[in-house]
Amino acid sequence: MEERPDDGWRPFDEVEHQRQLGAVLELVTAAPAHRRMALDLGCGDGRIAKPAAAAGVRVLAIDRDPAALRACGGVEGVVTRQGELLDAATVFTLEGAPAHFGWCLGHTFMQFHDVARAATLMRRLRESMADGSWLAIDNFCDALWADVADGSWQTGISEDGAWQFIWSRGDNTMALRSGDRVDPSNWSIGADDELLRLWSRGELALLAEASGWRGPRPDATGALLLFEKD
Repeated sequence: MEERPDDGWRPFDEVEHQRQLGAVLELVTAAPAHRRMALDLGCGDGRIAKPAAAAGVRVLAIDRDPAALRACGGVEGVVTRQGELLDAATVFTLEGAPAHFGWCLGHTFMQFHDVARAATLMRRLRESMADGSWLAIDNFCDALWADVADGSWQTGISEDGAWQFIWSRGDNTMALRSGDRVDPSNWSIGADDELLRLWSRGELALLAEASGWRGPRPDATGALLLFEKD
């Protein structure tokens, strides 16, 4: 029986998923056939890895969740690997071969809230990947910072009461609560809350400079931000 996707593996509605998938496929299919080795960082159930493999890309799909890897695996062209992306023991090459491109999507990059650890990850990825490679992340900066600027989270509770948004003090990190965890009487980030970073374009540019990448720049569709290796 096919494993049903976990909501956390598919954080977007179908329209946004198709927009992001289309952007990735446009980029990877433009590459020559001998330069089609990819990294899917935080692959989830393979929403990007599987279509990329079907388009002729060999994908190393990495996730910390064994259930996600079971849902992602078993497809020709996709090799799964369990690992924490911030763990120095996680290897980003496949049989010693470097990737020509990669992606870290589904808002996974926001989980890297510690700037120093994010810079270490980006340096390791750059060292592991081929010359002329690129790494794509969600273009969350434009959409989510626009929501903040428009006051969408002014009260901290979504209009339908399903989400609670809590800024940390002194930094643009925050926690999101949903469902039964929404608690209008509690505005302190606790041990049970996952800390996320709402990276700004400026922070991402500094991160790129600190780790040796160029960018980030939007792709042609605006769905992705691309870091590039000379």
